[in-house]
Amino acid sequence: IRDSYWGAAALGSYRSILLIFSPTITRNFKRRRMYLITCGMVVLGDLGIATYYFLKTETNLVQAVPILKWTPIVSVVIVYTGFSFGFGTVPYIQQGEILPAQSRSLGSGLLGLMDNIILFVATKTALTIAEAVGTSGAFYLYAGCALFSGVVAYFRMPETLGLSLEQIESMY
Repeated sequence: IRDSYWGAAALGSYRSILLIFSPTITRNFKRRRMYLITCGMVVLGDLGIATYYFLKTETNLVQAVPILKWTPIVSVVIVYTGFSFGFGTVPYIQQGEILPAQSRSLGSGLLGLMDNIILFVATKTALTIAEAVGTSGAFYLYAGCALFSGVVAYFRMPETLGLSLEQIESMY
């Protein structure tokens, strides 16, 4: 797509469609497996963007192989898909299941506050990080953070699909 505004509109529409359909799909799969698979998608998408910018600044490969110019859009679609189908949604599903009943509302509010503060900090520091380590370095860093999240989830995230809230509470 040559016009960047149409490209942004197309990506925004794609993300909106994903957010409409993801709850119906996400609730039918095991949460831990879904999170790990979609975490891998986010890591791969970030690595694709990072590698594209690395190749673009360090080599002439992007100009020599025209199909590589599609790498950023394909990678962003992969990241959006992974985020919508599990990486972004499963933590919210599990916070309602894992937190004890007597502190669920307070805990969910505090987690939402922390999420928004972290989102604000990430947004405000993105350009500073990109200036410090380059665009490719920033996306390699984001891929590393997503990978770290997946490793922690692999060892610590419980599977809660099919369990009652009482069964989940007894696990803790």
